[in-house]
Amino acid sequence: MVECLSKLDMEKIKAALKANGLVGPANLGAPAVRLGFHDCVGGCDGCLNLNNKDNAGLGNLVKELEVHYTEEGYSKLLSRADFWALTATYSVELAIDHNNKMCKQSPKKFGLSNYESCKIDRPA
Repeated sequence: MVECLSKLDMEKIKAALKANGLVGPANLGAPAVRLGFHDCVGGCDGCLNLNNKDNAGLGNLVKELEVHYTEEGYSKLLSRADFWALTATYSVELAIDHNNKMCKQSPKKFGLSNYESCKIDRPA
């Protein structure tokens, strides 16, 4: 039986994902975003054919996420598909935060004149 996922539950899951190095900006988060996309091709169902060459390189992340999903009891709070989607969207949030931090430090490095022209706003 699935319980209702609270905001506190979601924040705890995000903190655990980050603490375990499963999400983050750049190379750390890219596989999570890719997993979220590949899972949702044809329907978000939390099921991925790891023998399909298009899903090459996602196996380790899927295995690591599965350990956390089952051992932390997340399956009582949300579906595997929702867990993967949360992982992907949180990686995007962290990438936006990283982009904005880097832009604030040095927008000219990115060929822009100021921070406002470089920063990305998170969706509401």
